[in-house]
Amino acid sequence: MHLLGAKQCEIQIQVLNPGSSEVACLGRRPAVVRAWKKKESEKPSEGDFQSITASDHEEQTGPLANPESLAVTAERSISLARVEYGEIILEYSKGEPYPVVVPCPGINLWVNGNRRTEPVALTKEDVIRLEAVNEEREGGWHLQVSEDGMSAVLHVRPKLRITREIVDLPPSNHLHIEVKEKIEKLPPVSLEEIIQELNKQGIIFGIDWEACARAAASCHEEEVIIARGRPPERGQDARIEFFFSLNEKVPVISGDAGRIDYRERFAFTSVDAGTILARKYPGGPGVPGATVKGGVTAPPPPQDVVLKAGRGVALVNNGLEAVALDTGRPLLLQNKNLSEITIYPGLVHSGDVDLSSGNIAFKGDVLIGGNVNERMNVEALGDVRVAGHVAQAMIQASGSILVQGNVLSSILVAGGENAFIQDLAPLIDNIHKQLQLLLRAINQLQGNQAFKTGDLKGGIGPLLKLLLEIKFKNLPQMVKLLKDLSRNLPEQLSGEKLIVLVRSLEHAFISAPLSIRDCKELHAMKHGVGDLIDRLTSISGQKSDILLKHALNSDIRATGSVKVVGTGCYNTRIVAGGTVEVERTFRGGEIQAGGNVYVGELGARSGIRARIKVPWERKISLGHVHENVIVQVGDRQFRFDREEYGIIMRLDKEGNLINRTH
Repeated sequence: MHLLGAKQCEIQIQVLNPGSSEVACLGRRPAVVRAWKKKESEKPSEGDFQSITASDHEEQTGPLANPESLAVTAERSISLARVEYGEIILEYSKGEPYPVVVPCPGINLWVNGNRRTEPVALTKEDVIRLEAVNEEREGGWHLQVSEDGMSAVLHVRPKLRITREIVDLPPSNHLHIEVKEKIEKLPPVSLEEIIQELNKQGIIFGIDWEACARAAASCHEEEVIIARGRPPERGQDARIEFFFSLNEKVPVISGDAGRIDYRERFAFTSVDAGTILARKYPGGPGVPGATVKGGVTAPPPPQDVVLKAGRGVALVNNGLEAVALDTGRPLLLQNKNLSEITIYPGLVHSGDVDLSSGNIAFKGDVLIGGNVNERMNVEALGDVRVAGHVAQAMIQASGSILVQGNVLSSILVAGGENAFIQDLAPLIDNIHKQLQLLLRAINQLQGNQAFKTGDLKGGIGPLLKLLLEIKFKNLPQMVKLLKDLSRNLPEQLSGEKLIVLVRSLEHAFISAPLSIRDCKELHAMKHGVGDLIDRLTSISGQKSDILLKHALNSDIRATGSVKVVGTGCYNTRIVAGGTVEVERTFRGGEIQAGGNVYVGELGARSGIRARIKVPWERKISLGHVHENVIVQVGDRQFRFDREEYGIIMRLDKEGNLINRTH
């Protein structure tokens, strides 16, 4: 202000270059301004212009906008160039460097008729012309069919229309020209051209006309699928459906959510003979496809599978079904497209039967490598072999049972339901015979002239009661025993008919014999017992044996033979359809056999009670027998009152029980 000899309020200031600042003032460029007195009537000439530097200037609203904070210093004048309305305007200072103009892409800078593309210094005498260059860039498109002929893709790149405008720039001694661009994108192809190209390439199938219209209007670079073929549909592959679990055992889901029996946690996979194990469903042909050019593509052939029958399995229904020929565990062997099913007759359980394994129920043989522990059950339709002990457990087998360890407080049943029949059949047969004799006795008494028929006007009840008290004392006891045994029968042996029959027998011979009116009721009971005998006879089958070393407080039943090869039995009951052989000791309990019986030592010096019973045609052999032992052959029995050796008990031809030493 002191250079112009004026006050701050008398000065007009114009910013020519705002300058720049860097961190810590490094590389700072001072701002350049023009200043003149406001009282002058005309704009100051170039020679009157003064250069003022504002070191702290950032922008016009900064220090230069506040006159009080503006520090102005006089510098020497410089030559400048600026752009206004698309023209370059030069301002010169005598003796100073010429201003330099730097052209940019998108404009043409003409100096003295020559187009300049590099920075150029301009003088007052130069003829300068600046023009913006508008531009159009061609787009592109092409239609491509995929190698498999299943799609036609239109690749589009839009046409570009670029309009440029030169930007006004403030004065500078090094002026960089700038332009503004406006870019307009245009579709490169019309719908008619697309249709022509489709016809040219022979594309006739699966054309998407909406996609064609969208591609014709597209202003973006993209790929548009405008035709799609129809892929061939694969045929139905052959498959096999299996009707058994592929696992050795499967979890059992309990219906009672509040109660869980951990002994019934698993069911071991097994099947019966005649069970359908698998069914094959043949494959079906597929549907041909079509390419965008109308070509036909064949579907891939359906995959086939082979169902093969191994041991214990047969193929039926033209090889489409696999059926089990044997009872056992089905095993599946698969190799690629081959499935072979085999029936393995046995189940091998290497450990103990306990809560971790659950009970075992298997339709075949069972081999147990450990023990059968407390309250566990093993059921098999084949044989059962236990390598360890059986303690407070139950083993039921349709086949034979072998226990290599001890049997403690357990139940062994070999022969399945037939083991129960052998207990029941003799009893029912005796009841049937007693009924026949009873009816015969009643008929004889009614036909005897000495008998007073007037005493039977109320029915035959009094006569029946009299006969039961005098001649048929055992019949009520037999009926009571039948009632007790029938409670433990398997479901297939019990039923409503048996329950009604037992109730009728109990009513007639135990609770109310006087209520019987006539013999028709007794004949009906006799026929009912005869039908039951027929049922039991039809169920009886193969003979199954039991072999063990030692038994204590146990119940042993077998339809075949029972053999004890170890230390013997204590307080044990043995029921066998065949022979019974105890090589060493049988102390306390009962043996009931359908065949001969041999015991090394029967009873004890303490006089513990033991009993053996066999049919009339069989014999009992005893190596050593103690007192208080009872043996029975047929309906004849004998009690030993002293210790004896080498005893053979049997009936002679007259039915007398004879004791023969050997």
